[in-house]
Amino acid sequence: MRLCGQKNDASVTDTAAKPAARQKGVIFMDIFFEAKRFPAPKPISFGNIQSRITVNTQHYMLDGKPKIFVACEFHFERYPREFWEEEILKLKAGGIDVISCYIIWLFHEPKPGKFCFEGDLDDGYFLSLCKKHSMRVIMRIGPYAHGELRHGGLPDFVFRLPYNRSNHPKYLALAERYWRRLYENTKEFFDGETVVGIQLENEYTKGFDHLLTLRNLAEKIGFKTPVFTVTGWGFTFDNNDLQGTYGGYAARPWARHTHRMPVHGDFTIREAFHDFGIGDDVIMYSRDERPVRAVEQPNFTCECGCGNQVTEHRREIISTKDAFGVPFATVANGCNWLGYYMYHGSSNPRGGLFQESRFTLSPNNCPVIDYDFQAPLGRFGYPKESFKRLKSLNYFLQYFGDSLAQMQKFYSPQLNITEDTDAVTPRVNIRINRSGNGFVFITSYDRDAEMPELHGIKLKIETQKGTISLPAMDIKSGEFVMYPFGITLGGVKYDYIIASPVARMEKDGVTTFFFKTASDLPPSYSTDGKTDVFRVSSAPLELQYHEIDKTTRIVVLSEELSDDFYIIDGKAVFTNAVVYGGDGITVIYKRGDFCVIDGKTVTLDAPAANAVAGLKRVKPFKCRYGRYLFGKKNRSYYDFTAENLVFSDKIHDYVMDFGFDGSVLQMYSDGVLVNDFFNFDGKMEISLRYFKNELSNGKKIQTAVSPFSSSRKNYTEKAFPKDRCSLVPERITAYYRTVVR
Repeated sequence: MRLCGQKNDASVTDTAAKPAARQKGVIFMDIFFEAKRFPAPKPISFGNIQSRITVNTQHYMLDGKPKIFVACEFHFERYPREFWEEEILKLKAGGIDVISCYIIWLFHEPKPGKFCFEGDLDDGYFLSLCKKHSMRVIMRIGPYAHGELRHGGLPDFVFRLPYNRSNHPKYLALAERYWRRLYENTKEFFDGETVVGIQLENEYTKGFDHLLTLRNLAEKIGFKTPVFTVTGWGFTFDNNDLQGTYGGYAARPWARHTHRMPVHGDFTIREAFHDFGIGDDVIMYSRDERPVRAVEQPNFTCECGCGNQVTEHRREIISTKDAFGVPFATVANGCNWLGYYMYHGSSNPRGGLFQESRFTLSPNNCPVIDYDFQAPLGRFGYPKESFKRLKSLNYFLQYFGDSLAQMQKFYSPQLNITEDTDAVTPRVNIRINRSGNGFVFITSYDRDAEMPELHGIKLKIETQKGTISLPAMDIKSGEFVMYPFGITLGGVKYDYIIASPVARMEKDGVTTFFFKTASDLPPSYSTDGKTDVFRVSSAPLELQYHEIDKTTRIVVLSEELSDDFYIIDGKAVFTNAVVYGGDGITVIYKRGDFCVIDGKTVTLDAPAANAVAGLKRVKPFKCRYGRYLFGKKNRSYYDFTAENLVFSDKIHDYVMDFGFDGSVLQMYSDGVLVNDFFNFDGKMEISLRYFKNELSNGKKIQTAVSPFSSSRKNYTEKAFPKDRCSLVPERITAYYRTVVR
């Protein structure tokens, strides 16, 4: 390798480099892989029930066929019950087939012996909806959860015990009493098909003794599942009775400083299985003390970060590339069960202080109510751009994961990345099987550094069956490239296809393979050494089909059109609106949106909606939780009101957008805190259907805003004024609903 214009990294050798030019921030090299070692997987078990889901040391299987499950974190206990079913279907449309969720002891038993499993805490009802829609579930039953909750979700009377989170008989007796009530509410769903995983504890670092005691207790009560899991970080993982799970995040809002983070390895393609920065605000170990994984298990994530919490002292902005980059590298690095955190935002219950806070001995200050987490599917149920971008990765794992799951990961010895802070060495690897079929993964993106461009990068792979040579390509800084080689479609074997596979659809005896462009590379392909280029489809009514034979064809979508592409109930859907299946295909849209289903344009009527909303400056009022505004000086106070809010089968919602120059916002209705927000990008939006009762009949929501203080340190990635603040209503947008059957 040769790096022009920057210092060479000591961990890279350049014996094969053939520089074509000298250019600042550009790398030229040939990259070699040796892919000859394929250990045979061995059957193992982490469960206690017969199920369609089985596992070996490499991957999971469904009905005996390899499968990569795509799981997302959605805290339904922090979400209104009336919207649960709608959100489950949105997640399913986005390529999710497992929902993971903390079950929060603090919510269910706030006082000793006073239990609640009703309303928004009716876990059994949520599981019934998941079963109805064939959505599997991992229940993270604790007893300890974390989730940016007070005392990690332990009730106060449990947290105060000196022997909590231990095998002390009194603690275990309290946990057993709680778990028995939970089991009674949910027992019919431990059928091996609905609840497919149970996580015990969370971020527990004192070894296996307590974790195995918890498993024995759960089994004694009656919990049955194909997989018992535990978070695997913070200690040496050397037990195969429990599946260890791991993660990584784009940023570290828990870091105890207020300066920019260095490059920390979560976007890096390298021999790694976990971000050891997770939890380093409470888990302390040096680099030399980092625990190891000492067992053969599938690579399984539970906290692959596609969003990030916003804390009072750190306000990172998670971009679409940030949200995509960590999962992309995770899959490249061998992940065979992809579990996101958080994939769907939520909020804490009203009427209390359930959040992590320094006032309750936690290391971070978090919002009292808001838990949007910058998640791909936001707190109010609207997808961000990251939702659309990650959908293509989720679909890829759904439709091509049976092949990928069986592939081993290989790294080039030329690209020996050993330092978390390395943002120079090219990030490239392959996943390949014994037959020489595989996928190339390349990324030149890092959130915390501008990586060099890659020019003329060529890959050669030595296998037991010979050498595979892949074409040279140029990759700009900040890109992601994944493409297959040796893939067979419709009886034709392709040497390579320089486009990313997304999905496969069978309809009327014809199989259509959907690809998307890989970065801005021309979608070229080779068969028997002969090359050509696919035409790219950029409009849903002008799809360009490449006919392989009478029953097989390929469509290559532009990245923009791929973002708008869904497969729902066996139909190809292109839309920039919110869409999900169930009883027909539901479209939630605003004026100007489009929707095409199986080549037919759906008419999206947008009748007049006369809702208006606004703010009026008022005199200061008492804020019940004013200490969590973090500053008494220079606050601004408003009344927020709305008129003509009409909700019907046709008019689904109104979304209010604000411009926000300030640090923290709180909204009160009749003295009850109903919403808050830590500013990070100068914008805030709320869904008015969530506050329709608070805004009905001319009611007002009192709103208080505090500024960033010149005397209080915060890390922000957007510049904000100090010691003054404002909140400005910018627009109100009506959203409509139609169902296509």
